[in-house]
Amino acid sequence: MWLGALGVGCGPPAPPSEPSRDEAAPEVNDVPRGPAPCQAYCDRSDACRRESGSEPDPACPASCGKVPAPPIAGLRGDYLWGVARCLDLLDCAGISMLAGAVGGCQTLARHDLPPSPAVRHFCAAATRRGARCGQDPDQGDCLERYRVFSDAVLARAGRCLELECPAVPGCVQRTLFGGP
Repeated sequence: MWLGALGVGCGPPAPPSEPSRDEAAPEVNDVPRGPAPCQAYCDRSDACRRESGSEPDPACPASCGKVPAPPIAGLRGDYLWGVARCLDLLDCAGISMLAGAVGGCQTLARHDLPPSPAVRHFCAAATRRGARCGQDPDQGDCLERYRVFSDAVLARAGRCLELECPAVPGCVQRTLFGGP
């Protein structure tokens, strides 16, 4: 598959409760402020556990880190902020299922995220390159899948488009999602 999927888990979480923070969302390439999504989940989960009289889960960060996601360093700051903000706003029933809560918040944050100029440029180039390599890529699908990535990582992935056709998908996958 030329423009592989970005896994985001299951459906949306329960509607958010009252906001506990009043921060402005960061710009596209800002370094995320506040906790990363995994830490935000663990913080909210621990608060819920305390509300019910239970002890916080010391294994939460390790468990949360197993939810499939691309490397945080390659994601847009405003996307990460949206995911963390969503997790922070979930009620205790909504936060109880790790993959559902994180996946649902990823879906909601992505839905609210406009494609950046960098992802528009990358997807236009990837669509043209895919067509020259005998593929039938969908630029709209590319915009949907890759709009969560930072300008810097998209620029690196764009260099993959200069490779021979068979090498392009693997290079893009490694650049965006890490791995060998």
